[in-house]
Amino acid sequence: MWEKALGPAQLPWNELNARIEEARNSAKLLSQIARSTPPSEVLGGYLVHEFFDRCQSASCSMHKYLTTDDPTPDNETTEALIEASESALNQNHKSILNAKRLRKRK
Repeated sequence: MWEKALGPAQLPWNELNARIEEARNSAKLLSQIARSTPPSEVLGGYLVHEFFDRCQSASCSMHKYLTTDDPTPDNETTEALIEASESALNQNHKSILNAKRLRKRK
């Protein structure tokens, strides 16, 4: 793993690691909130939108780090970034899809 910095912003590894964890946690929280929110309120709920936005932002950030070459991420870091990005993005899509499905059933 990188010990000094990553990308154009020269983030220290511990800060990048914190952002990766934040992306993972946001995805988990979005999933929990979407499951516990009535289907009719999921697409318009404040908390759902808050974590939806966090997941989108995290996914975009992870993509920026993945595509940097100053310095190029090592394999372990690349895997962590991809997993966090996919988790955040997938949870967004799943939450919206599930909400739409449940609304149609009612």
